[in-house]
Amino acid sequence: MQTLSILCFFFMMFGWSEQYTASFPGVPAGEFYRYVSKVCGVNFLGSDDLFNFTVHFVASNPTKASDLLEAALENLKDHGLYAEKMNNCYLIKRIPLDGDWDLAPAKGEKEEFFTYKLQYQNGAEILEAIRRLSSDISKSPFLAAIQSIQWIKTTQTLLFKGIPEAAARVSELVRSLDVPLKQVFIEVLVIETSVHHSLEFGVDWSFSSALGKGAEIATSTPGAVNLNPKSGSNCFNLGVFGNILLYKGRIFSTLSSLISALEADHDATILLNQKIMTQENKASAIFSGDTLPFAGSKVETVGSSQQTTSNIEYKDIGVNLVIIPVLGDEDVISLDITQEISRQLETAQSGGLSTSKTNIHTSVHVPDNHFLLLSGMTKESHSSSESGLPCLGGIPFLGSLFGKKGKIDSKKNILIFVRPHIVKKSTFSDADAAGADKKELGMNHTENGLQLEH
Repeated sequence: MQTLSILCFFFMMFGWSEQYTASFPGVPAGEFYRYVSKVCGVNFLGSDDLFNFTVHFVASNPTKASDLLEAALENLKDHGLYAEKMNNCYLIKRIPLDGDWDLAPAKGEKEEFFTYKLQYQNGAEILEAIRRLSSDISKSPFLAAIQSIQWIKTTQTLLFKGIPEAAARVSELVRSLDVPLKQVFIEVLVIETSVHHSLEFGVDWSFSSALGKGAEIATSTPGAVNLNPKSGSNCFNLGVFGNILLYKGRIFSTLSSLISALEADHDATILLNQKIMTQENKASAIFSGDTLPFAGSKVETVGSSQQTTSNIEYKDIGVNLVIIPVLGDEDVISLDITQEISRQLETAQSGGLSTSKTNIHTSVHVPDNHFLLLSGMTKESHSSSESGLPCLGGIPFLGSLFGKKGKIDSKKNILIFVRPHIVKKSTFSDADAAGADKKELGMNHTENGLQLEH
C-alpha cells in the first residue's frame, strides 16, 4: 500500500502527458483502479464483488497515463467485465452469459465497409465455418464484423462492416482459410479378362532389380521390359502395390505401355481408361456407359374409362467410379475408392430392365506415383450354341444327328489399376519455364523463315 501511494503521488506531480515507469506485482483490483482513476482523471463505478481479483502490472519502459487507462479497460474483459463510458465516468458491468451487451465502437472509431476477394475456396463454406466459430466469441466489434459478413457469389467476394481493427482481424482470418488445395493427377485403368489370364498381371516395387537380373528392353512395346520370372510363380503373387507393372513376363513403367500390350494381345477388354485431375479431399466421379429407359411404376384407373399410365424411368448402365484423395505426410495419398460396374441382361420381365452389378468400396494408402492393383470382382456367364446342316437340322428326332448343341461357361475377373501423382507447385514453375522456352524456340524458327503452328 505504501508503494502504491508513493507511485500515485509521483504520477500526480508530473501530470497526464508525462511518461513514467510503474510496477504493481499482485495488487487488489480495487486499489489498482483507484490508482488509475487518480492518475487519469476518470471515475470508475461498480460494486465490490466486481473487483474481486488481483492485478499484475509490470512495466520496464516508461508508460503514458492514457496507455495505462487503455490497458486497465482491456484487463476488465479478461475477467468477464466491460466498461461503459458515461461522460467522465466508466460504469463497470459484468458481461451477460447471453452476450447481449453494447457493441458500440470506441470513441473516434467509425465503422466502414470492407471487401475480401476470395482466390481459391468457396465463399459459402468459409462463411458457414466462420459463423459457427463466432458462436464461441464474446460480443465485441470483431464479432459484429463477423456477423455482418455477406457473400456475393457472382464476384466471389465477402462484404463486411466494422471498425478498421476488427476488419483487419476478419481479413486475416479469411486469408488463413482461403488457401489453395493440393491437386492430384489420377490415372485409372479398368480391364476385364478371364480368371486364368488375370494371374499374368501384378505389380512390384523394384525396377532396377529386374534390370539387374538380365532383363531386356522390349522393342515392340514402349515402356516395357522383358522379365524371366521364377519357375512355378506368376505375377499375381507379387502384391498390390508397386512402382512397376508386370504382365506376361514383361515390366511396364506406365499404364499407356500396358494398354498397348493389351491391345496387341487381345486377351482383355478395356472397360475404362481415364486420366483426371482433382483437388485434395474432393470427390471425382467418372461414368462410362449408357442411360437406358425402362418402364417404371404403373397407375391404373378403375371405372367407366379405365386407363393405365406407365412412367418411363432411366438408369445408368456401365462403369461408375468415384475417387476421393487425401494427402498425408511423406507424400502418401489416402484414396477412398468406390467402383460399380453394371450390365444389362438379355432377359427382362414386363417391360422392366434386368441388370447385373458388381461393386467395390475400399480405402487405401498409396505412395506418390505408385500403382495400386485391385481385383477379385468375378462374374460367371453361361451361353449355349447350336449348329447343324441347313434344313436337316430342323427335322424332329433326326435333326440331332445332323447338328450339335453346346454350352459355354466362363468366369471373368475385373482388375482395377490406379496411379495417383501429387501435382506440386514446382510443376507449375516448370511448365512456365517450358512455355517460355517454346516461345523463344518459335521466335528463332520464325527468324529462320519457318512457321510455327499452334
